Amino acid sequence: MQAALPSFRRPPVVEVVIGAQMVGAEPHSLQALGRFAASLADEGLSVQEARPAVEVPPERFVPAEMPVVASLDVLLGSGPPPVCHVMRSAAGDEMVQVQTDWIAVNWRKASADSEYPRWPSRWDTFERRARLAQTCFGGSDFRFGVVEVTYLNHIELDDATALHSQPARVLSFLAAGDGFTDGFLGPAERCHAGLDFRIGQSGDDQPAGRLTVSANPAWHQEGMRPLLVLTLTARGNPRSPSLGGVREFAHLAREWVVRAFADLTTSEMHAKWEREDRESNEGAEP
Repeated sequence: MQAALPSFRRPPVVEVVIGAQMVGAEPHSLQALGRFAASLADEGLSVQEARPAVEVPPERFVPAEMPVVASLDVLLGSGPPPVCHVMRSAAGDEMVQVQTDWIAVNWRKASADSEYPRWPSRWDTFERRARLAQTCFGGSDFRFGVVEVTYLNHIELDDATALHSQPARVLSFLAAGDGFTDGFLGPAERCHAGLDFRIGQSGDDQPAGRLTVSANPAWHQEGMRPLLVLTLTARGNPRSPSLGGVREFAHLAREWVVRAFADLTTSEMHAKWEREDRESNEGAEP
């Protein structure tokens, strides 16, 4: 039997995003967008900005996968560029991003004493927003495509010099080595890491998706405290284009993010974040 999900009383999570591609959605008319926004206004969210829409690339797995060098193409369209509408709560902790082919629901840590409301509430919120989008924008061929789950973590470091000395205390895969082979290089000025993993799924030979991990140094806006920003994104194609299929993959993606977070970080950090073992998976895990 698989072990319960890792659980932390004080996880360093500052943002969680659940997103899904909307295939076959009708272009957003003012009337449809108005109905969508009015429903969210009842929950305290209002349209605050419109930004250029983001591209939703497919998630593919091919043999001997290699980067493709893209040529520079100039695309001339007759209509206005696609737009992503952003709706936020007054407190700034809830956000919905919607464009013709994508919906994303964010939770953000709006203040120092804000606590991450945990996965069940995040999924319930996304599901309500996705059903509303389907009602307001869905055409006869509406279906869901690529699904993403992202966790953004701000891991505080001790001091400015820790930007090159402490990442090995935070990230388990950096702690394994004793140093550089020839001993010529001193400590790195900064550490930037990027890792990709294929997500397996029980009963399937093909990967269900891909987990992307990035770690980068940064500075906290308040007091200019040094941070390590650890971002984990699980992305893939649901087995079913229904909201039920989105739910299945999103739960799998969240499990991979949580287990990977624990696997990639050190025991020293687990003690700082108060890791706890539970028999139930509904504990205080990220």
